[in-house]
Amino acid sequence: MDYYRHARKEIFPYLPENCDRLLEIGCGSGCTVKAIKQFKEINFSYGVELSKEAANEAQKAFDNVFQGPVEAFDFSKFEAPEKQFQVRSRPEIG
Repeated sequence: MDYYRHARKEIFPYLPENCDRLLEIGCGSGCTVKAIKQFKEINFSYGVELSKEAANEAQKAFDNVFQGPVEAFDFSKFEAPEKQFQVRSRPEIG
């Protein structure tokens, strides 16, 4: 579980000025979004995580978390998903 408990700070320099809506694929336990929220305002955050244990912990950091493989995530529920999120992060997801 330790793998899921660290913030991916190397992405911080690439964050846009406006982080109103954030989608993190492979969100782990939510440490990255927690760290981002310390210096950016995020009005809506959505995480996708395969590990049930990590996804349960991530619920504390995100507005909503989908637990399961990203291929099973229903992106169609977001109108024009490519325009819905200012930040889409997927570190180390192949």
